[in-house]
Amino acid sequence: MISGGLFPALLDDQVAGIGSHSGGRAGVQDAAACVRPYVAVLAFREPRPILKRRPKEGKARRLGLSLRRKARLPKAPKAPKPRKFLLIFNRKRGWELPGGGLKEGESDEEAAGREFLEETGYEANLVERMVLDNGGVVFLAKLGRRRGMPRDEDIKEIKFIRELPKEGLAFPYNEYEGLLRMAREKGY
Repeated sequence: MISGGLFPALLDDQVAGIGSHSGGRAGVQDAAACVRPYVAVLAFREPRPILKRRPKEGKARRLGLSLRRKARLPKAPKAPKPRKFLLIFNRKRGWELPGGGLKEGESDEEAAGREFLEETGYEANLVERMVLDNGGVVFLAKLGRRRGMPRDEDIKEIKFIRELPKEGLAFPYNEYEGLLRMAREKGY
């Protein structure tokens, strides 16, 4: 379980787009009575295969001449770059993971797939489920095929990145960082 308020539970009036502007205490209690769970997807792009070129047939090869090369020391292997993941820029909130609330009778997996497709235009191949302390669910996923453009009008930009931006995040940086660190430890 992950602690923190990265993905707060959505209220029914927030999902409907009404917003909670009532200043009275009764309005807050009524809103708390209709909390809905939230799902989000942390999707990673598959690493691209490294293509090796075939050696060109040179004149020396055709003539059967041997080529001499200087002996080289083997290079130390480089650490692999972390895989890119997807963030969306919501005009109202800033950079965030694709996700949203569950509809009535919908499972977490169905909601995550639907929200990801609506907000990014890509399919998500859900791999692993992580439950947050506040009841929200985050899925680790592999990016699937492109199915069109995002249907959500609030989405301004989709970006594939390796590291989190320091500014403009919808939620606190340290909460995203903890989630990303856990995913990296699992090999993403």
